[in-house]
Amino acid sequence: MTILEMFEREDIYGILETTMRHYYKEVYHKDIEVSITKSHFGKRLLIYPRLGIVVSRFPSWAVIRRTYVSFDVQGNLPKKLFAWAYITLCFLTFGLLADASIKLSDYSAWARGTILIPSNRKLRIYRYDKGYVDSILKDGFNDYYFNKELEVRRNPQFDFILGLLDSGNRWYREVLLKGRCLVRVSPNKYGIYLKRVLADLSAFYERNTEAVVAGQYVCQLADEYEDKLQKVIEQKHIKCGDKVGKVIERVKESFRESRAQIPITLTHGDLQTGNVYLDEETDKIYIIDWETVKKKSIWYDSVTIFCETRRKDKFSGMINARFDAEVKKDVLYYDTDKARDMNLVAGILLLEELGFFLDEIIDLPGEMGVEIIERYEYEIDHIDWTTF
Repeated sequence: MTILEMFEREDIYGILETTMRHYYKEVYHKDIEVSITKSHFGKRLLIYPRLGIVVSRFPSWAVIRRTYVSFDVQGNLPKKLFAWAYITLCFLTFGLLADASIKLSDYSAWARGTILIPSNRKLRIYRYDKGYVDSILKDGFNDYYFNKELEVRRNPQFDFILGLLDSGNRWYREVLLKGRCLVRVSPNKYGIYLKRVLADLSAFYERNTEAVVAGQYVCQLADEYEDKLQKVIEQKHIKCGDKVGKVIERVKESFRESRAQIPITLTHGDLQTGNVYLDEETDKIYIIDWETVKKKSIWYDSVTIFCETRRKDKFSGMINARFDAEVKKDVLYYDTDKARDMNLVAGILLLEELGFFLDEIIDLPGEMGVEIIERYEYEIDHIDWTTF
């Protein structure tokens, strides 16, 4: 999510100001003044909304390189070249294309090797001069997901989960990895690193998997999400509540009597290629952003990374093609039973994906996040329901 996208749902500049005050107070024990102004000539910290970054007027080469890497779009050369040309223009004009600037009363914790990147719930402050990254929860945002990630990373059980250097009130510090996300890895190496991720997850699931009765699991999810949907309708004033409610009801009625044993495990919950990171200095693979870790079916992470269900049309496409041999192979990758009833699998994935979106929208403050449930509505509108 870029700063431009955040403008559409939140007062991102106001949040930047208050969150950075909290950050300096908690991490450096300093009370500082932070202000954002549209006047950026002569200012030291510049905001580039289209790049989604805050950097010094004269950033270090490490910061510049990181910005180029973040727009290294594999398989789309024209888009990559256009992005790189814009990045070059931004840095060569020394702030002329910046939207605004940040003024601090104390710059001692900021250097040319520092870059601030706002994300969905957090601000990430990369210190290339120090070798670490600080993440701090945005002011006004709920800490549910933030605390879930802390639980996983304060005592990591596997070496593909990066531990923490330090943490405190709504913030944590980790080693700064110098590399790129899997989505930015060259196509000729992508498959190699993907296999390593899949092998790591196999060990993770082996420790955390249990068998449950499908009908009981479906009813449990349906009842939970009916309550959450009602909460969302009341708090966020969404317009697609009836349509989503019918999906819950349909899946519940179709599979409530199923006695099949299905594998439930502790899943990452958002295993897209942007959440897999390659440390190019050590050639190690890390799975990052454990905010959405949750017990779900063993198929859930598989469809997210193989079928790319976080992208538009991909979730509905996977559901519609569930009987296809290749799709079935991907969905059941970690399942020892390759003869699953794919209608049952699809029904459970429909509920679990709804749960992902409902938890996302509930966690956001105020009326933020209506577009999240609209994404789910779009996908269910493109499902061929005659095949169920």
